[in-house]
Amino acid sequence: MNWDKLAPAKNIIIGLSEKSGFHLAVRQTVCLPILAPNEITSEIAQFWQRRRVKFSVISNDVMYGQRGSLWWNAVTFDMSKLRSDLTVTLNKEERKVECLLDVKTTLQQITPMNQMYWVEEMAAFESYLQSGDERTEEWVDFQKEYRKDNKQWVWNIIITVGITVIIGQVAGGLMTWLFSLLTSSK
Repeated sequence: MNWDKLAPAKNIIIGLSEKSGFHLAVRQTVCLPILAPNEITSEIAQFWQRRRVKFSVISNDVMYGQRGSLWWNAVTFDMSKLRSDLTVTLNKEERKVECLLDVKTTLQQITPMNQMYWVEEMAAFESYLQSGDERTEEWVDFQKEYRKDNKQWVWNIIITVGITVIIGQVAGGLMTWLFSLLTSSK
């Protein structure tokens, strides 16, 4: 993959959430190039709804939505299926949109590539708001690398577990053999 195509993380911050427990906050502030049109709220909603977000509140100033479930946290490698809360705050006078995606990471091991998923998603959001372009080509390229990285991660876990089991079996056999030598010599 051409890593130059990845989204620059200049205005995207990934850090600990203010919520207790296993949460990760992905925050972005987008400055709009022109005055925000009246339909900006519906455009934002449409963008995130295509990414599995279901909104409970949509107003001219703030939007609240959720996606995923704790069940998916236990079984998925797809970061869009993890339990997440989305808050979008609009300040039309200052032409700013702040987006906070609070991801519940319970039952997940978050890799750097998982974090890049959210960076790419936020970069697509920014590009969509500023130019109407969702970075579709870059997203397709990233998804290929993302799946490849996930497969590699799974194989690494399988190999590690396999080696651990084999070493445990060998060690157990050696201990049994040593114990039989010690007890038979009496």
